[in-house]
Amino acid sequence: MGQFLEFELKVGGQGGAEEVVRVRMERWCEYQVVAGPSQRLGQGRELKLQLVKAMAEVGAQAVPRLIEALGDGDLEVRRAACAALGAIGDVQAVPKLIERLGDRDESVCEAACGALGRIWSATESVSALMEKLEDGNGYVRRAVCWALGRMGAVQAVPKLIERLGDRDRDVRLAACEALGAIGDVQAVPKLIERLGDGDWRARQAACGALGAIRVAQAVPKLIERLGDEHWRVRQAVCGALGAIGDVQAVSALSVLAQVGNKAAQEALQQMGQKMMSLEEAVGELVRQGWWGVVIRTLTNERVRKVVVGLGAAAVPKLIEALEDDDSNVRRAASEALGAIGDVQAVPKLIEALGDESLSVRIAACGALGAIGDVQAVPKLIERLGDRDSDVRIAACGALGRIWSATESVSSLMEKLGDGNEYVRRAAAEALGQIGVAAMPLLIQAAQNKNLREAVVQVLGKIGVAAVPKLIEALQDRQTYVRTLACTALGVIGDGQAVPALLSTLQDPKAEVRRAAQKALQQIEAKGLTSS
Repeated sequence: MGQFLEFELKVGGQGGAEEVVRVRMERWCEYQVVAGPSQRLGQGRELKLQLVKAMAEVGAQAVPRLIEALGDGDLEVRRAACAALGAIGDVQAVPKLIERLGDRDESVCEAACGALGRIWSATESVSALMEKLEDGNGYVRRAVCWALGRMGAVQAVPKLIERLGDRDRDVRLAACEALGAIGDVQAVPKLIERLGDGDWRARQAACGALGAIRVAQAVPKLIERLGDEHWRVRQAVCGALGAIGDVQAVSALSVLAQVGNKAAQEALQQMGQKMMSLEEAVGELVRQGWWGVVIRTLTNERVRKVVVGLGAAAVPKLIEALEDDDSNVRRAASEALGAIGDVQAVPKLIEALGDESLSVRIAACGALGAIGDVQAVPKLIERLGDRDSDVRIAACGALGRIWSATESVSSLMEKLGDGNEYVRRAAAEALGQIGVAAMPLLIQAAQNKNLREAVVQVLGKIGVAAVPKLIEALQDRQTYVRTLACTALGVIGDGQAVPALLSTLQDPKAEVRRAAQKALQQIEAKGLTSS
């Protein structure tokens, strides 16, 4: 006969009040009710879980019975028994918990790992846990990593390093955390490799581990990770750099701190370092070749201004940034390249015209217009058909700025009939910027009565430069051309057109004479009549 264990269970009573049942147990699940309403006890699994919970509160005295419960036929009971033994932390449970590492149910195995990890003095369990690092189930491998890390098992470091390359993301995370908890420097090279993991959570975990180990060897790669596309990784890097405290990180942390990143500000404070000026910090990073954080913060107007000030030296990295995963970075890179105006960026900016992001397409149009290279014209013309009106407007603006792009005039003329009012205005503005070279097609387009008002608007934007050609057009054999010329001359209001308009008052067509008379009145109203 084993030693009796007596303990109390709290059960629900009438009206919701709790009642106490006192139980005497010799072996697992062999018990008798000593006091209290036995009818209140549950049955089957419910009862067993009640018993495990109550014994967990008893503590070390209940360990033998809980060890017996590890062999229960119900997996939930076995799992609960593992958790109870882990909470009690008695080393006498270790051998049987190690047996449970081979449980047929993975969740029980995981619970056993967790329990062993909580029993700090159970060094004899490390070898058994290390064997389970090869288990075919990812949940088990993850739990083993956690347990070994909690135990500070230095002898497990080589095996945990192997798990950094595990096919399961969660296992890689757990291995990073375990190695950070153990703090052995031999893990540093492989943890640095994990900074390039394809999953941001694994990169974040690697940062945490390196920050915990605190080795300066990791600092250059951590600085590069300040350019990571995921903000949680960048936050983790700041924490790691702050913990390591190496001054070579000050410039990179300063850039982030200058744009309001609290984690970077706290890291500098932790290091006891003052924040550098943005210009000084960016300059230092560029000299070191650490562009990552500069590109990541390019969306900040102040950073972008500093980068633009670098001129041609910044262009190669900005071109690379056109392929960044973050559309905001791609947009900012386009804007910066446009401000710098280096033609070597044109091919990649042309590719950016097809970007999935609306804001990037708009920025690429603006940049190409600012650079003014004619090789962009065909693709900008294609963008006149973009599904989004804002892109069409931007493409009009770009084509208007590329002065030699006369081949774009007919496409811009079509946009005078666009369904969007603002696109029509942008097309007119662009044609006005192109100037006299656009006039033949403008006049030709005016055959369409619906476009005449827009054509006059464009001719008005061309201004005085258009007057000689419009005076010639007063002699055109087409009535609509002569009428258009009169109207446009009136809008422009230049006095050199007065003699020709006076002659046109004799035109055989009444509509032309009326247009000439109105134009003269407009010029006179401006006080610009020719002497």
